[in-house]
This record gives sequence, structure tokens and C-alpha cells, in this order.
Amino acid sequence: MGTTTTMRWTRPEPGRYTAGPYTVSRSPSGGWHAAGPGWRPETGWPLLAEAKAACAEAALHRLDDPHVEPVVGDLAVTGEDRQGRITAIFPTPGGQVYCIKLPRGRRVCLSRAEFAVVSA
Repeated sequence: MGTTTTMRWTRPEPGRYTAGPYTVSRSPSGGWHAAGPGWRPETGWPLLAEAKAACAEAALHRLDDPHVEPVVGDLAVTGEDRQGRITAIFPTPGGQVYCIKLPRGRRVCLSRAEFAVVSA
């Protein structure tokens, strides 16, 4: 794998952590469950660190695919080397349009060929 990623986890509520399109949540029966793109559902881990590491590995495998399908929360780089986060995906007759939030609150909507997905 040539791609590396550092996932920045936030805790929107107790027992739930998110990093881009990935979520790790506390199971009612104990342990931790993860969800996100390219993920096997209902896989559990006894430790939070193990679940987060598994999400990072899933993100790396997903980003190694040059034709990865972007999802909301992915980090993207536009043709002008501007970096932003995908915030919305809109279907159009010619394909999908992706809304990317850039620094300072600016937004740009681009087709898939106009940007690269660099991180989750």
C-alpha cells in the first residue's frame, strides 16, 4: 500500500466516534462496532483502539483503488491543488456532482474527473 492516512476522530456523543465516513460505536453488549464504506458489517472488537485501527486499514484499502467511489466525509484535492471535504453528492443526468467544502467556508461543486480522493 502506497497511501498513508491519519484519521482524525471526533466524539459527537458518548460512546460514538467518527472520522470522515467511518463510525465506531459502543455495543450495548460490550465491545465496539465499526461502520463505513468498504466495511464488513457487524464486526466487533473488544477494544476501541482495535476498532479504530481496523477502520484506518479499511480506509487505506479503499483509497488504494484509483476508481474509488467518493462518499460524504472524504478528503479531496481539486485540480488547482485546493484541499477540502466532500459534504454532499447530487445526482444529475450526466453523472454525479460532488460538493466540496474548501477552507474559509467556500464550496465548489465538481464532477468526479475534476478531483482526487486523498483521505477518509
